[in-house]
Amino acid sequence: MRKSKREKLQKVPPRYSFILNPHRDLRCSTCPRCDRRTSLRRIVLSVALSESDVALVKKGCKFCAACDLIICHQDELESLISKWYVGVNPAELSGRYQVIGTVDRATCLKGSRGEISPQEVMASVAGFKKDLILEYQPAGRYRQE
Repeated sequence: MRKSKREKLQKVPPRYSFILNPHRDLRCSTCPRCDRRTSLRRIVLSVALSESDVALVKKGCKFCAACDLIICHQDELESLISKWYVGVNPAELSGRYQVIGTVDRATCLKGSRGEISPQEVMASVAGFKKDLILEYQPAGRYRQE
């Protein structure tokens, strides 16, 4: 069986569960699993843009401490990625990247200063325990069929 990008790079044990929220009108002020309030936490995400191109993105994400769940909004992530790649429309990015895991801030800072190599930074990527899917139905009246 072929290994995914995530499994190839994963040398640190997985830390969090992860949801990539594709819905623009849903911002998850409460956790979809336990209904507790979420907080905003700045997290360094490792994003694979192609087989050889991996970027570290520092982004504010919704976080549920009780569930160890990170909720990242897809439209915000794509706009950050498109700023690095000039001329790329965020709508064109959908499905062309994969969020691999998280990197701790200290390792990210050392990597940006040049104190450790990019290979050492990538070796410290912690994958996700679970990839969850966010199901959502907007409020309104629906026919019973």
